[in-house]
Amino acid sequence: MNFTIKLDKLETPVFWLDGGESSDPISCLSMGRCKPLKNVSKSNVNLLILSPKQADEEEKILKKLLFDLSEGIKEEKKLKRKRWKGFQEIFGTELEFKFDNYEKSGENYVSNIFQKLDNSKDYDLVIIYMPENRRSRTEGPYFNVKVYAIENEIKEQIIIKPTIDKIKYNNNEDILKYNDLLWNLALSIFTKLGGVPWRLKIDMSPVDAFLALSTIIKPEVSGGKRRAGITVLQMYNNWGEYKSSIHGKLVYIYEETNGILNIDNNNEKESKLKELVSTIAKGVKGKNVIVHLTDLYAKSFYEKIYDILKSDKGANDVKIIRTHQTSPLRLYENIEEPSKAWPEVGVYWFLKPNKIAQLYTTGKWQYSPYTLYAVPKHAIRPIQVSLEYPETSDLTTDDLRDILWLTKLYPYMLDGPRTRIPMDLSLSYRYAQIVASDENVGKLKDITFLY
Repeated sequence: MNFTIKLDKLETPVFWLDGGESSDPISCLSMGRCKPLKNVSKSNVNLLILSPKQADEEEKILKKLLFDLSEGIKEEKKLKRKRWKGFQEIFGTELEFKFDNYEKSGENYVSNIFQKLDNSKDYDLVIIYMPENRRSRTEGPYFNVKVYAIENEIKEQIIIKPTIDKIKYNNNEDILKYNDLLWNLALSIFTKLGGVPWRLKIDMSPVDAFLALSTIIKPEVSGGKRRAGITVLQMYNNWGEYKSSIHGKLVYIYEETNGILNIDNNNEKESKLKELVSTIAKGVKGKNVIVHLTDLYAKSFYEKIYDILKSDKGANDVKIIRTHQTSPLRLYENIEEPSKAWPEVGVYWFLKPNKIAQLYTTGKWQYSPYTLYAVPKHAIRPIQVSLEYPETSDLTTDDLRDILWLTKLYPYMLDGPRTRIPMDLSLSYRYAQIVASDENVGKLKDITFLY
């Protein structure tokens, strides 16, 4: 029996670039119809490339990656719509590389990287190859380097081993992935150097401010089920533009049965939470505020956040909306062939009217006018969005559209299946990971340190 279900679809954002507007800014840049909204201030930038000694094969691959980053993919003719043409051609800035090596001996080899970073002040950005199989957990090598770079105000881009392993292309699927890799790396570097690739053409729904909240539970346990929590709050305006960050250490009760986080029932801890929220929420009096979070907190925690913003700070309206980091609904888990049947970006439906919705922030995308579709490495799945507090409010299509648009504002990985969570939560979670690695990292002076 055949049946058809018609799903609602939100409009995707339109972006402003130098030379026009586009709903697909990467295509606009690659075809030469647009230029970045704001270029890097220097026509030439100096990049220091650090890699371990006696890693000749990996260094050779790394040099190929950087050559293609600078010069573009010249030999592949099948890439048309989003072909990477080279950093200078796309962004108008020439990259100049200086290569150096560090010792990879010893468990704490990152200290050798620190020594090299100490002598990198004359460079605009440092690219560091770390032969790690994945981003480390809290306090591991990857985040140790991130923390050191932030503390010393050094712009860096870390490349790990899985990225090096992707640098091959023997068929159409491989070249598409490699092309994406170059775009992702280039946009990240461009943004860290002070460039602005694009911005929204119009602002989002009638919301004045977005408050992103993320919490990292540190590994150590200080008695029973009590753990130390690093909580990060970031403020964004209704253009999705970053305004400020704050972080603090709070003690939570972690209930093993259902993983609910809650503030310790302690006047001192409640005072710290109030101080934390109040610091970031300056100027919200009379404004409409949405709090985005991913972790599952107890209802009393939502009530505290709401009361601080509404009663103490005088916000006009406050909604607390959760976007689930994982989804029970997985589609196309083991795709072998390209498909036109993937759900489109912006498709949504309500599981519970006005309270819980499923939203696709990734979906079908096309690379050329000849029906050549990319095959994602990971399953495409919707995110679940739920209104957590107050119960008297509704989850609206405007709320869902805000989440979708914030997702597409992420300055790189625009097409990647990993771009599921909105930018404000992605970056606040990264900041929480960094602070959990070293609580002395301080306030961020520049949001691009998180990219």
